[in-house]
Amino acid sequence: MATALSHRLYLWNIRIGAALQEVLVFVEVSLRNSLDRALGEWNPTRGSNPRTGVLYSADWTLDAAPPLRGRIAPALAQAHVLADRVRSTREPGHPRKGEPVRHDDVVAQLSFGVWARLLRPAGRADGVDPLWSAALRHAFSPVARDSVAVQRAMHDRVDRLVRLRHRVAHAGSLLDVNVEARLTDAFDILRAISQPAENWCAAMSRVHDLDESRPR
Repeated sequence: MATALSHRLYLWNIRIGAALQEVLVFVEVSLRNSLDRALGEWNPTRGSNPRTGVLYSADWTLDAAPPLRGRIAPALAQAHVLADRVRSTREPGHPRKGEPVRHDDVVAQLSFGVWARLLRPAGRADGVDPLWSAALRHAFSPVARDSVAVQRAMHDRVDRLVRLRHRVAHAGSLLDVNVEARLTDAFDILRAISQPAENWCAAMSRVHDLDESRPR
């Protein structure tokens, strides 16, 4: 009996992991696109780079203004390396063969974890994160309140999903995961970005039904 139950739980773990991955991918791409848009609107407002005299542009991954630059400099450097590696392996018939790395190429190489770290409230005596106030909160609709508590709640939701995605990607056990709570995190993030996005994800998600079917 124990062996049969273990077998059913193992199969359930595989299936619900696949279902969670569908939701996690949708959340990651939605969050990435929304934060990219907000940062693309903010970066050109920062004037010019004092080192080059060139105005900051919407392509923030190519020349990020402070405090963004200091916040994710190592991650951006690694993303550039990965984007250049992808560029160098394009087949001869690729429409962009030989072209330089673009902003979108770099954004695509930034991991889910980078977005979570970017949303983490910066340590300031007054508790205010200037990057959240000026840019990041505008990734969410309706525009999130300029509040450390709101920022922290969003960061914590994303961070929990990043850790879940790591477990799913490595075929870890999901038996002790509060699946419904993580699904709520996903829907809360999507709702803050776009109600249609949440509706679409909720309609396609298999997670709730699979969670209900967990072998006992």
